[in-house]
Formats: sequence, structure tokens, C-alpha cells
Amino acid sequence: MIAVFALTTAAFYVDPALAQSRSVSGPRVAHPLQPVAPWDDVTVVTNITDRYLGTRNVTLLYSIDSSLPRHYVSVPMKLVRGDEWEGDYLAQIPRQLNGTTVYYFTKIVDGNGGSYVGSYDEQEPNWYRVIVFDPSFDINELFAENINSKDLTVDLLASFRIYYAVQPEPDYITVQAQNEYWDLQPIRVSYSQSDRFTYDGQVHVKGFHMLGDASAYPFDQYYLDINFSLPFQTRTANFRPERIYLFEPSNHYVWGYSTSNRTDAQAQSGARINFHMNISRRVENAYPVVLPLIIAFLVLGGSVMLDSGEQLETRAALYLTLFVFVIGFVATIGASIPGRASGVTVAETASYSLATYVGGFIIASIFANFSMRRCIAHAAILNWLFDLVAASSALLMMFRLNLVSTPGLTKSLFDLMPTEPFAGFLFKALAAIGLIYGVVIVGIASLYDRFFYRLVSYVCRPVRVSE
Repeated sequence: MIAVFALTTAAFYVDPALAQSRSVSGPRVAHPLQPVAPWDDVTVVTNITDRYLGTRNVTLLYSIDSSLPRHYVSVPMKLVRGDEWEGDYLAQIPRQLNGTTVYYFTKIVDGNGGSYVGSYDEQEPNWYRVIVFDPSFDINELFAENINSKDLTVDLLASFRIYYAVQPEPDYITVQAQNEYWDLQPIRVSYSQSDRFTYDGQVHVKGFHMLGDASAYPFDQYYLDINFSLPFQTRTANFRPERIYLFEPSNHYVWGYSTSNRTDAQAQSGARINFHMNISRRVENAYPVVLPLIIAFLVLGGSVMLDSGEQLETRAALYLTLFVFVIGFVATIGASIPGRASGVTVAETASYSLATYVGGFIIASIFANFSMRRCIAHAAILNWLFDLVAASSALLMMFRLNLVSTPGLTKSLFDLMPTEPFAGFLFKALAAIGLIYGVVIVGIASLYDRFFYRLVSYVCRPVRVSE
């Protein structure tokens, strides 16, 4: 009994000096970087330090059995750095099929012939998995920036992440970006230095043309529709941002926008992510064009207060000033009109319509002046009548004359006012009052003047003194 106890105690006794001088790190996969591909021979390395007894040999045992008990295959490990007292040992596990889980541990024999295991053992081995590769295509970020109002182009800042396992691994993956304007730009997404079979990075894509009707300036609307596609098919393609933002804060004031996207990962030609952005000028952008025209119409309507007979010269000077203003105004806004505007823009059409209204008022004033000279008895009535016809005609043209006429859009000047209820009502009221208030005031003043003049003439009539 004493002998048995002594042998048992010796078997479990560890020399304190030996315990302090021995350490094992690993085994672990040294190559390749994870994940492991089906064509990879996996290199396993372990570091062993035994300054008391040294290391005689090291064996790597691996198994691909998923259930217990596992059958392990032995592979001798080779000393590749250091010596028997402290060194690195290496062995290779041959390539395995997709989806295979490989279990492995090491068995070590020291200088005295005693054996022990490393950091793992048969019951709890280390492991790695040979994965099934499913290519994926993701756009993680996308910003619109640098909108060029003249050339109607926009730059994009995109962040891509592509997972694609091939052998040999290319230095980059090319993403094709194409819109309906036939802008085609190849985008190189570089190989990741940290994740195997992964290509990622943030890329600037410049000069995509927006499509839309530039002739509707300053109420023009555009859209940007771009397909990002890969040359190979994938199972998954994702557009992760919920919304795309204009990158430059200054553009938030000039432009309004909305975005949408769709993905097609099973396309025969390869994975494709479609990005669509609707871009329109905000109503504040139209104020520098609309407000001067409204003021000009107010002045035009107010000119009716000037008698076309006695003050025809003053009216003519005012109308000439308005006409010069229109010519200069068209030249000024011409500098801001998009370069791809087809035909005459809304701003130019509105300006030309103002010139037409000025011409109508001039003709009405000349007729009124001519009638006053020929028909003295009814000069005031004719003068008022011609002014009323001129103002009403201008008002009617503002309501009815189409300044924008496209297959899907027909609008008059009043239709182009701000869509906010109060602002739209205010603009229309000012324009209408400006065109008709002069006629009404002149008529009322004329009647009042006649009544007041007769009253004063009756009260203050000269007294005849009898002789």
C-alpha cells in the first residue's frame, strides 16, 4: 500500500523548478490570416520554453471529425527558430473542403522522455473553420457634395466594402459607376490590410451629371440616378445608409433633395446597387428672380395713377425705365442660368412677359392721350377706360400666360409663386393690387374731384353786385 501511494504521489508531483522553467504558447494558426480558404494549407505554430529539461520533439495532432471520439492525424512539428530550450515549432495542416472544422492540439516530449500537451488537449482542442465564401457588396456611406449649378454636376463621397475570395487575391476590385447621362467611371476599391478577401475604402467620385429640365430655372428640378455594379455575381448587396446627405452646408439652402435606393445581388451581369437622388432648388433660391419682377409689376400697376393725358411724358419715362430694367435683369440672371438650359428659361420668359405688359401700357396710354385730344367731352372716361383695359389685360396675362410648358408641367407666373399658403397668397395679392389699385384710385379720385369742384364752385360762386 505504501508503494502504491508513493508511485501515485510521484506521478502527480511536479518539481517546482520544472514548473517555473516550462511554458507553452499555442498552438495557433500562423498563416494565412483568417478566414481560412479551401485552397489554403494552414500553418500552425507553437512556442515552447523548457530551460530545465529541454524539448525532444513536438507532434501536431489534428482531426476533422465533428463527433466524439475524434480520430487524430499526427504531423511532426519542425523547430524553425531558437533551440531545444526555447524555440518555435511549425507544422502544416493540408487544405480542407468548404465548411470543414479542423480541431488540433500538440503533444510534447521533453528531454527526459516525459510527454505533456500544450495550451489545448484532446478534450478541448483549438480549432478553425474553412468557410464557405459568399461574395458581398456593401455601400456603407454615401455623400453628395460640390453641386455645380452651371454645369449641373455633383460629386460623391462613397465608402465601399466588398468581400470576394479568389486566388490569387487582386490588389483592388473595380466598381463601375454609371448614370443615365452615360457618365461611366471605374472606381478602384483597394485590398484591406487587416481583413482577408476584403476590399474597402472611401473614394471620391467626381463629375456626375444631373438630369432634368434646366429651362425651368429658377424652379428647375433634377435627379441623379447611378448604378454601382460589380463584374461578378454576389449573394448579398446592401446599401446601408438610410439617407444620403448633401455634404456642404451651403447647399442645404439652395437645394432640396430626397433619396432612394435598390439592390440587385442576383443580376446575371453582377451585383448592382442603384442610388437615386431627387434634387430641386428650394423656393428661397427663386426670390432674387421673383421679387424684382413682382416689384416691377407693382410699379407698372401704380403708373395708372399718372394721367395719360397730362402726364404722358412721365409715364413714357417710367415705362422706358422698366424696359431698361428688364433688359438688364435678363442679362444678370443669364449669368446664373445652367449651361444646359434648352431654350428660354422661366426667369427669362417672366422678364419678357413684363416687357410685353409695358408695351401694352404704352399703347393704351397713347390711345388714351389721343382720345382725350380728339374727344374732349369724354376724355376722362376714355382715359380711365383705357387704363382699366391695360391693367386688366396685364393681370389676365399674369394668370393665363404659360411661362413653363413641358410635357408634365404647365405654369403661369402666379403658379410659380411659393407653395407655402401664406407666402403664395401674399405674393398674388400684392401683384393683383399693384395692377389694379391705380385704376380704382384714379376713378374714385376723379369722381371725388368732380363732386368737390362742383360743390366749391356752388358755394364760392362770385356775387353779382347790382348797380
